[in-house]
Amino acid sequence: MINRRAMELMVQGRDIPWLMAQWVERTPDKVFLIWAPPEGKHQQWTYREFDNEVRKLAKGFTEQGWEKDQRLLIHMENCPELLMTYMAWASPLWPL
Repeated sequence: MINRRAMELMVQGRDIPWLMAQWVERTPDKVFLIWAPPEGKHQQWTYREFDNEVRKLAKGFTEQGWEKDQRLLIHMENCPELLMTYMAWASPLWPL
């Protein structure tokens, strides 16, 4: 049986942004997200496209003067922009 410390080392640094980066690298042109609201335009993003949007948001946080140790309240309806904002804030990409 694997002990607790060994398990912690196996996942250390492997958070959601890390996992996303792995998929962007391995399958950049595979569809990652399909948005099909009851009303309005259906959209989809590949891993690469989604990552590009997340990077733009992360860069915007930096340009607006946000710092990594600050807290951010995200109050949005369920939409792709909510996921993009969450991923950008959690991202190790910034400050850029």
